[in-house]
Amino acid sequence: MTTKIKTSHTPGPWTYECQNAGEIGSKDKVSVRADDGSIALIKRVMQNNGRDTFGNAVVVHRPLAEVKANARLIAAAPDLLAALQELRAASELLYQAGRIDALAFVNAGNVIAKAEGK
Repeated sequence: MTTKIKTSHTPGPWTYECQNAGEIGSKDKVSVRADDGSIALIKRVMQNNGRDTFGNAVVVHRPLAEVKANARLIAAAPDLLAALQELRAASELLYQAGRIDALAFVNAGNVIAKAEGK
């Protein structure tokens, strides 16, 4: 069962892209993109001189592997939201009959509302 859900975010699928990854002294950039353009720049990863690409000293940086993992999670967001919406809709009758965990059902609704800005 596939339910068509109206959304206000950029439609998926989203992908992530890493430019110059791992090249010494490069200006590593990890971004999330949709078919029609960029969604987000995750973080410019610290260069080997301890400064970002704008010349500012970097106090905190995240390893490139962590930045990529964050980008993958963000890129999966539209699919995760759609899957959760479909699961919640499909389990409505089970919830009403007391056959699934009420807390999990309510939490799913809260996460959906958070993603939708409600």
